[in-house]
Amino acid sequence: MKNNSLFLLGLMFFGLQIFAHPLKGEISDDKAVSESNDPVKSDHRGYFNENLTVFSPTIYSLGYFENFANFVPMDWAVFSEGTPAEGPSNEGALTWIGKAFANDSSSPQGQAARLTNAVAAGVNLQDWLISPRINLSGPAELSFLTALTTHNTSVDANNSFENDDRLEILITTDGGVTWENLEIFNKNEYPMSIGQTYTIDLEAYSGVVQIAFWVTNSATIDNGPLDLFIDDFSVALKENESICAAPSAITFSNTATNSTDVSWTENGTATEWEVIYGETGFDPVTEGTTLTVNDDPETSITGLDADTQYDVYVRSNCSMYSSDFAGPESFTTDMEPCLEVSNISFNNTTTDSTDVSWTENGTATQWEVIYGETGFDPLTQGTTETVNGSPETTIDGLDADTQYDVYVRAICSENNESELTGPASFTTEMMPCLEVSNISFSNTSKNSTNVSWIENGTATEWDVIYGERNFDPETGGITIIVNGNPETIIDGLDDDMDYDVYVRAICSEDSESDLTGPAMFTTAVASTSGFDFESFVYYPNPVQNVLNLDAQAQIDRVVIHNMLGQKIMDRNSNQTQLKLNLADFASGVYFMNVTIDGVQKTFKIVKE
Repeated sequence: MKNNSLFLLGLMFFGLQIFAHPLKGEISDDKAVSESNDPVKSDHRGYFNENLTVFSPTIYSLGYFENFANFVPMDWAVFSEGTPAEGPSNEGALTWIGKAFANDSSSPQGQAARLTNAVAAGVNLQDWLISPRINLSGPAELSFLTALTTHNTSVDANNSFENDDRLEILITTDGGVTWENLEIFNKNEYPMSIGQTYTIDLEAYSGVVQIAFWVTNSATIDNGPLDLFIDDFSVALKENESICAAPSAITFSNTATNSTDVSWTENGTATEWEVIYGETGFDPVTEGTTLTVNDDPETSITGLDADTQYDVYVRSNCSMYSSDFAGPESFTTDMEPCLEVSNISFNNTTTDSTDVSWTENGTATQWEVIYGETGFDPLTQGTTETVNGSPETTIDGLDADTQYDVYVRAICSENNESELTGPASFTTEMMPCLEVSNISFSNTSKNSTNVSWIENGTATEWDVIYGERNFDPETGGITIIVNGNPETIIDGLDDDMDYDVYVRAICSEDSESDLTGPAMFTTAVASTSGFDFESFVYYPNPVQNVLNLDAQAQIDRVVIHNMLGQKIMDRNSNQTQLKLNLADFASGVYFMNVTIDGVQKTFKIVKE
């Protein structure tokens, strides 16, 4: 600087309080010279947001210092195009590099940020070096060290700035949407090669800001090339001032599906705070929702989405300044309760299946249907089917005539399901009791006949109903209950008579087939010369062991049935006397059909 007083006078013209003083003091030994000629781009550098403004991912506190020992520093950005009115573009300018301060590798100052060819004809530079975001939580000041030399030497630039050559120090309070000028170095006022430290008062600013060094040059006049250096960048609290203390200990309570209570510890004297919240990963400076809280360090956040993770930041408001952000602290809202289904109902129930449906009372599109025989435990037993789309399904593969319980549970998400609804019960239909077929007769005599039929299902019990031709089996006739085999003897009939016979299968107590019939037969005509049984005797009756039969003619056949119509004994003979061993018969009443000379007659005997 040719004359500090002239420089200060020029700066006052811009309405800014800027203080320049020569470089002094020792440089710390931890800043060694580490030159880098290639700019580095990184995900950790400054970058454009979706609105094409510039911001760094981190917000730094007052007391921020950068000595450019590594270039490009973390969360800084460099650009090679754009005016202050347009904003920066073309990130990764090739002219900003890391180089020994004032091109003096022996300088204890170490490496600095250098803009190469800061003044060169035909180049028409528009180069940006932009700081990270820094929160001004109290009266602050900007300090930086700068120098201007001829290219690749430590020689003073010696009045080499042309009319259009200038360095502007800019500030943005809106993430780079607009830039405001803090200071201008030009042909009249420019840094000295030995380096000078400049201090700019930032007390007029608060909140999150970024500082930029923007350099442009003349494209026609060439007194260069020159090298411009920036080093020891600092944004700090002004001497004898205090910051707005940041809160701490952000905690959450009473978190529900769409709300939570948040509280924090105030570490200063603030009675107003800003609570900024949004889904995890949002930027609290440019995004999120802000609540202003007064008096007590607590509030409720409402209107949230269920099952969503949120970040929360809190900062104190102290007069015109705001503290640094405390946070982010995160919480996750509760899942929406998975509502139980209702109205489980059944239709189209058959012997082995049923259709089941229910009412979905929430938004679930997946359900578990658990079923088993009545009384099963749905948590450890039963069969589970997963149903998607519509609240209905068909359960099949069931047993006939069986009662089942059904439970249904809604699946709202992988980790969110309703309680079980149920049991709702249904009973499958009984298997149809199939009608018999092919009723046939044999050994028909004047007063009896043998009747048999085909069983078409699994019945082992039948009703045999008979009567004279055209009788009504629903209201008349005689019924014989037959068990075991599909056959029996009908006796006690009248000779030379037409009879109808019906047969019905009995599958269970509540299941029987329709009647099959009528099947018809006619008894034989009584012979006038036949045996009249007047001389036939049988004894003893009741009988314990042996029943004796005695006739005046040859006994052809003896058949004994029990009360159920089951044939117990069938014996042919050509003798006039028989002894029948009934010792193994159970006690009870039996019917003995005796055939003599082609004539049949039935007798009742009692077994003791």
